[in-house]
Amino acid sequence: MPNNDGFASTWEFENTHVDTNINPAKDLISAAKCIIYAKPSAFGTGDTSTSSKFYRCGLIQGYGFQEQKDVNRIFELGSGVPYLIPGRTTGSLSLNRVMLFGADLVNILYYSAQNEGITNEELFKSNVEAINGENNTERIIRSISEISVPVDLLFTYYKSTGETGEAAKTSTKYSRVFKECQITARSESVDANSIMVLEGVQLMYSKMGPVKLG
Repeated sequence: MPNNDGFASTWEFENTHVDTNINPAKDLISAAKCIIYAKPSAFGTGDTSTSSKFYRCGLIQGYGFQEQKDVNRIFELGSGVPYLIPGRTTGSLSLNRVMLFGADLVNILYYSAQNEGITNEELFKSNVEAINGENNTERIIRSISEISVPVDLLFTYYKSTGETGEAAKTSTKYSRVFKECQITARSESVDANSIMVLEGVQLMYSKMGPVKLG
């Protein structure tokens, strides 16, 4: 929190940080300590209060989040002072990733989560079987048109203190869960000057809330 020392008449900006309580070694959130998890949504039943059913999504290169609220400005006859009427709040997410052999981002988010954390190797095997076998029963997702179940996404940042195991569960710096996410757009790109194949998804969510890590 900022220092509660009132408005300073002078400030030694050359030698002093504005908030002297910030410890860079512990308090700054690091991308290296951010983990993204996924699981099938429970359609608002509230089971996202626990993280026990979430599975890690690896090799995520980028993540973006934004929300917006509709606000109506109205006036009345006889006054120049406006009313600001808050409306509904909506939000969206974006994820970017380097594609793995046989394991794209859509299948990591949905197929892997629905099958309790299937590995990249198993996903590749299932992809091959889905192509070579007419009677294959694996539910590999080829297009977002095949997705009917929304997914919950959990974003967790850990402190820069080095805890592991059970201690790490209580060292979480910051976590939030996005409920009932649906993919609205998907893209893949590669060019002659690039080595990696890049993919990205855009998602909408119904609501955002906290989560109990355990």
